[in-house]
Amino acid sequence: MQSPFITKSISESYHGNLIEVYFARKSGFFRPITRAVEKAACGLFLCFTNRSGSTLLAAEASSLGFCGKPNKYLNYEFFNSEFVIEFCEGNSIYSLQQYVDAICEEFRSPLDIFFTKCSLDQLTWLRRVGVIGVAYPVHRYSRILRQDLIAQSVSYVIAEQTGLWTSVHKPTDRVAIYDGGKISAVLAHISRTEADANLWFNIIDVEPAIFVYEEIALSLTEIGSKLQQLTGIGPLPRRNPTLDIHCQTQQVNLEWCRRFKQEVLTATGVI
Repeated sequence: MQSPFITKSISESYHGNLIEVYFARKSGFFRPITRAVEKAACGLFLCFTNRSGSTLLAAEASSLGFCGKPNKYLNYEFFNSEFVIEFCEGNSIYSLQQYVDAICEEFRSPLDIFFTKCSLDQLTWLRRVGVIGVAYPVHRYSRILRQDLIAQSVSYVIAEQTGLWTSVHKPTDRVAIYDGGKISAVLAHISRTEADANLWFNIIDVEPAIFVYEEIALSLTEIGSKLQQLTGIGPLPRRNPTLDIHCQTQQVNLEWCRRFKQEVLTATGVI
């Protein structure tokens, strides 16, 4: 009988399922990880939700040697199914073990750390299939949180409509249109996911290093010291990050936040 506390974000993974199906079709079976990767000091796994500042954190981590270069999508997510499949097709890779070995070789940091961002469902899938634990017996977890969940949800809806997920993506002529219902749905999803993440880390008895978006947006100086404390590995002298990331908040974000709050207050009879 499944525990009532086990949610879909812990028990199921959209990208993980697609990756398993891909390897099963390509080689006739899907096999979890069976051995550790070589040349890796540790695996560093950042648990995030969209629009939480995770790319900003990863870019700064790259400037200190904790994170390697981004992938072709200009992000640090190496277990999204579309990237996994494209990389494997282009490099004649037939198993998850081969893939993990290859991306560690290409994307590990100058400090020999393999860094990747992952959603909660990806994180739990990586543990189930042995990426965390077998491929990287030495591994560390971190999380990035955004205190203002309404601002995060507004940012998500705007990015989804415009396609501008980070400041390095090319501008488009797509115009964002306010959608209070969508903001509400995203807000509910993020809130549930963060609660599920709290539960998951309690279940596995891990206290991940916590980064807060509002704090790192003001100053990046504590990122290096926190990562050093987490990994036990000292940073390199700071250099240019592998992505030049900037805060994307604009006046439209602030106006949508104000409008959404007013709608909620009116709907609940508070005002």
